[in-house]
Amino acid sequence: MLYDDGSPPRRSREKGGCFLSCIAPNNDDDNFLQEKYYEIDTNERAPEVKAGFVSSEPCVAIAISGGGFRSFACACGQMRALRDAGLWNEISYMSASSGGAWFALAFHCADGDDDILLGPICSPDKLKLAKLGQDAAQPGCLRKAATVAIGPECNQRFLRHAIKAPGRAVLSALEEVLEENLFEPYRKVKANDSQGFSDALSVKKKPFILVGVALLGPWSAVPFPERQRQYRCLEISPLAAGSPLLCNVHFKKNVSRDIGGFVDTRNFGKDQDQDCYVLQRKRHLIKNSNNVGLIAALCGCAHADFVCSHQAPRDLAQVFARQLTTPLLPYKNENFVVGDGGIIDNLNLIPLIRRDNVQTIICFCNFETPLNDAWDPFLRPAPQYENGSCLDIDASLASYFGYNVIPDSDRIGYFLARNHCFQADAFPTLIHRLQLAQRSGQGAVAAVDVTTVRNDWAAVQAGRSKRLIVIYLGRCSQWEAMLADSDLKRILIPPKLSDTTHIDSTKLVENQSRFDHFPHMAASGPFAPSFDLASVDLLANFAGWVVKQNAPRIRDLIYHNIHPSFDILSPRTISDDELYGDNKTKKENTLPQGTPVLVAPDPAHTIQPIRKNRAPRRVASVTRLARLDGALDALADGR
Repeated sequence: MLYDDGSPPRRSREKGGCFLSCIAPNNDDDNFLQEKYYEIDTNERAPEVKAGFVSSEPCVAIAISGGGFRSFACACGQMRALRDAGLWNEISYMSASSGGAWFALAFHCADGDDDILLGPICSPDKLKLAKLGQDAAQPGCLRKAATVAIGPECNQRFLRHAIKAPGRAVLSALEEVLEENLFEPYRKVKANDSQGFSDALSVKKKPFILVGVALLGPWSAVPFPERQRQYRCLEISPLAAGSPLLCNVHFKKNVSRDIGGFVDTRNFGKDQDQDCYVLQRKRHLIKNSNNVGLIAALCGCAHADFVCSHQAPRDLAQVFARQLTTPLLPYKNENFVVGDGGIIDNLNLIPLIRRDNVQTIICFCNFETPLNDAWDPFLRPAPQYENGSCLDIDASLASYFGYNVIPDSDRIGYFLARNHCFQADAFPTLIHRLQLAQRSGQGAVAAVDVTTVRNDWAAVQAGRSKRLIVIYLGRCSQWEAMLADSDLKRILIPPKLSDTTHIDSTKLVENQSRFDHFPHMAASGPFAPSFDLASVDLLANFAGWVVKQNAPRIRDLIYHNIHPSFDILSPRTISDDELYGDNKTKKENTLPQGTPVLVAPDPAHTIQPIRKNRAPRRVASVTRLARLDGALDALADGR
C-alpha cells in the first residue's frame, strides 16, 4: 500500500509519523507484522490472519454501533440471542465503536460463563414491571455495568487526578471509573496482576475484537478549523493499534504529520523507549497489557471534536490528548488528541470492509434515530436533515453509501464526509427492505449485497463484494402486542397509538418516565443520565427478542444468496408493485452529488454462500498462542 500522495511506505529507520514503529528494525524478512503488515488489503497480510487467530476463509463479522450504555445494554441481549440460536461459532470478528466498544471490551476481558455474563432473554408476555432489573442484578451479569453513573463517579475522582496531572484529569478519572465498573468486577485476575486487553486473544470461543478510536490531530495544532478537519480512525485490537494507511496529513496551515502503521497495543498511548514499540515475544505481548481502561476511556470521548474544533483554550483540549510515538531516530513522543471513534465511524465498519476475508457483516444499529416508515428512499435517497437531526435514519449509516447529509454548520461532533465505501444504488434497496421488515412487527432486519468503491482515505479498494445484514433498533408491533403486564403497556406504548397492528415507528412514548423514548432512550454515558437496572434489562430483553425472532432468517442470509425480489420475511417472492409500492422511478435512483462511476464487482471477490459443517472460523486457543509464539520468536531472532 502506498501513501495517499503516491509515494512508497518509509522504513522504520527513516522519518515517519505516529504509529510507524512496529516494523522490526534490521529485519527485511517478510515475517509477522513487519513492513508488509501495512498492506492489509489482502487477507494473508491481515495481522490476526497472519498470526493464526482468524481463518483466511470467507467469514462472518458483527459490528456494534455506538450509543453509550443504550447500545451496551442492547448488545447484551443481541449477543445472547446469537449464542442461543447457534450462530455464535459463525462469527469471526466483533467490531465496535463508542458504547458498543465498551460492551465489546468488557465482554472480551471478562471471565466466567457467557450465559451468566449476558443474562437471559425473557419473552414479552412474561415481562413484569415489578421484576425488571432482577436479571441485571444477578452476580456476574454484565448488564449491571451499564448502570454506572459515570458523570458523578468522575467528579468524585477529578480532584485527585487534577493534582497529579491537571491536563489529563478528566480522561484519567473516566479511565479509572470504567476500569472499576466494566472490567474489575468480572475478572478473576485484576489489571495490576497482568490481566488486560491483549489477554482477550487467549479467551476461547470469542470473536477477534476490533474497536475504533478517532485520531484528531497533534495537540499543538488545536483548534482545528471546522471545515478543514482531517481526522483518522484508528483500529485497536489485542494485537496492535493504529491505521493501515500511510499518509502525510495536513491538519492546518504549516502543520502536517506522517500518519500510519501500528504499535503493540500494550504500548498505545504510553511514553516508551524505542525497543518497547517493536512487537515482542508472547510473554511480553500477552502479559502486562493493562491499558484496557485507557482504551475504553478513549472510546467514550464523544466531546473531543466539539472541544478541538472551537477556539477553546489548548489546555482544555489536552483533556483528550495522549502521547503517541513518532519513530524518528532518536524516537520522539508527541501528544495527539484522540476521541470517540463514533465521531467518524459509528459502527467501526470500515476495518471490516477493507478485510477481504470478511464476506458477511451483521450490523447492530442501536441508534437513537428511529427508521421512518413514511420515507420513500427511491424518490429521495438522501435522508432528510432538519433542526440539528437526521429525521429518516441515523446519518452514519447513510454515510457509508455516500450520503453525507449533515450540513457544515452542524458537523461539529461528526466527521462522516470520507466514509463512502459502498455504491450508492444499494442504499434505497436496503432502506426499503428494512421498512418492510419493520412493518412486519418482528423488527427491522434486512440484507443487501453491496460492492465497494475506492476510498483511499479509508484504505478500501473498489470492486469488493460484501453482504450487509442490518438489524436496526426500532419499535416492534408484535413485541408490544405480546406484553401482558398492563403497567408496562401503559408506560411503553404511546397512548394515542395503542393499536399495535399499525404503528408509527417515529412516535415514541413521552411520559417523563425512566423509559422515555423506548427503545431509542437517551444514550447513558459520561454526559447523560444513567440507566437503572430495570431500563437495562428492558433494552436487553427487547433487543435480544428481535434477534431471536429473526435468527432463522439471519442464518439463511449467511448461507444462501439473496434474490433481488425475495421477501426475506417469508419464503415467497413478491411483485415489483409490492416491493416498490406506487413508486414508478425505482430504477432511476437519484444518487448524491459526486457519486463515483459504479464499479463492477471483481469476479475474484464476489459473494459465495458460506459452507455449512466447515472447519471452525476461529482457531482453537492453544493453537493460536502456539502460532503467535512461533511468529514472535521468528521476529525476535531475525528470521
